[in-house]
Amino acid sequence: MNQLRVNGVTRRFGGLTALHDVSFTVEPGAIFGIIGPNGAGKTTLFNIVSGLDVPSEGEVAYGETVLTGRPPYAVAEQGLARTFQNVSVFPSMTVRENVMIGRHRHCRAGLLASCLRLPRQRREEAAQRADADRILDELAMAHLADTPVSALAFGQRRMVELARALAAEPSLLLLDEPASGLTTRETDDLAAQIRRIRERGIAVLLVEHNMSLVMDVCETILVLDFGKRIAHGAPADIRNDARVIEVYLGGERPDAAH
Repeated sequence: MNQLRVNGVTRRFGGLTALHDVSFTVEPGAIFGIIGPNGAGKTTLFNIVSGLDVPSEGEVAYGETVLTGRPPYAVAEQGLARTFQNVSVFPSMTVRENVMIGRHRHCRAGLLASCLRLPRQRREEAAQRADADRILDELAMAHLADTPVSALAFGQRRMVELARALAAEPSLLLLDEPASGLTTRETDDLAAQIRRIRERGIAVLLVEHNMSLVMDVCETILVLDFGKRIAHGAPADIRNDARVIEVYLGGERPDAAH
């Protein structure tokens, strides 16, 4: 299984340094969290890992493959899949159809076979449909398979995006603010799903503002502030780190009673 390695990543936008010499690794099957206040560089880092952006310096590698400079589709082919902070789904399509799109990288039927609806293409489509239904069943969404995404509540749309990412059969899943806009109950359900995803051997890289979720599910946490790594370790260590407390609370570390 592959390890994600981010080595010395720096990203400059003109005179602004959004990331400065950030390094970390995500072990196979781990749940790794990235936190930090607004403007800390979390989304920029996520975009670099997933191929939407290129670092000014440094390198991202997955297993023996260097991802730096590869387009998003090539990164996805290495086993990485991601969701987005702003839900990105096709509202006019059904839930099942959205999830089937996630199977695209596993399709082998060519354009001609698809246009002519040849037997090979029909068999492949049937397999995609079955895979999509299996994933929806695992996420307790099978009853919504034929529902247009436009008719779903916001939290359900987030789960559709998660299902589509899982349909790609990733070995590393990147979740960008997955709890944003969710209710407390939906966030608890999300935490349970993340744990089940890890039980299937899929590593999770999580960017999130919901500290309760991060502390609950992550084994290792990286903290960024103004693009720099200020802390890295287990949740208990992060929770008691004086620099992290100062960043989030804007003052000296409170006493143990608080």
